[in-house]
Amino acid sequence: MKIVGLVAGKNESARLAYCLRALAPVVDAIVYLDDNSSDDTVDQAKALAKDCHIERIIEREDPGRDEARDRNLLLRAGRELGGTCFLVLDVDEAFAASTLEGARCALETLRPGEALSVPWTHLWRSASQYRVDPCIWVGNRRIIAFGDDSYAWYPNRFLHVPRVPIQGGAHAFPSEVILLHFQFICWPNVLIKQTWYKFLERIRTGRTARDLNHQYDQALDEIGVRTVPSSPAWFFPFFREADWMVLYQWRVDEMRRWREQHGSLLDGLSVCPRSIRLPWLRSWRNGDGSTRAVLNFRQRYQSQGKPSKMAC
Repeated sequence: MKIVGLVAGKNESARLAYCLRALAPVVDAIVYLDDNSSDDTVDQAKALAKDCHIERIIEREDPGRDEARDRNLLLRAGRELGGTCFLVLDVDEAFAASTLEGARCALETLRPGEALSVPWTHLWRSASQYRVDPCIWVGNRRIIAFGDDSYAWYPNRFLHVPRVPIQGGAHAFPSEVILLHFQFICWPNVLIKQTWYKFLERIRTGRTARDLNHQYDQALDEIGVRTVPSSPAWFFPFFREADWMVLYQWRVDEMRRWREQHGSLLDGLSVCPRSIRLPWLRSWRNGDGSTRAVLNFRQRYQSQGKPSKMAC
């Protein structure tokens, strides 16, 4: 058996190292696909190749989002390396440091055509706490690993492609295995990412603004939010919360270009729920001062050091 980790990313220079270094002890090899990054993400992946068992780096230079294509490129490369079991993670995910042995043991039990699922543990507005109240995120299980049957491929969809190409149900990782989700540590990045998805789908699929707002704004619902402290044992010694506070400037820049190119097509898409009060988002929605406002916000936010919470 050879367990291969499959990871794709774009402009993740601040966060990639943690993902790959945390993944390396669980797998025998890693394949990383870079989606046309404009920063030094690829250089970081190459620098980590030896220590993290990165056996293949795919540099995709053609523009345009196509998740099925990327996942199939990763899977093909993993098979070429002799992979028989695949673990598919995003850059903003990692197993808790205290649960690696259980994760590895579970992966070793996979047979061809079988899959494994795990509930996300969502760190919420800080690495020091995670969300536990009933919502669309809590209890949401992700199928993230599968035993390869050698003939399955990912379906032809450009967005939100399933992690595994096989059909049917999945076994569960042991309950002690924890998959941390870092996306919600930096709330401004959540707002940026959800809005970026709305713009992308509106342009590529023509879905109505109402449908897109309904789908993506659910992710921002904090009504009745409840958190409990996370365990320090979950994090590797090389974890730095500041790395997860770096804003997705490339998404903001891309949305600004889309606004200039497509104009009124993007009208009606909400940037964020009305309960959110971020001045740079309001100014960007109104079409003025977007880049300057983001930079000013970044300076104010990051100058605060390592906040545990940030009020909107």
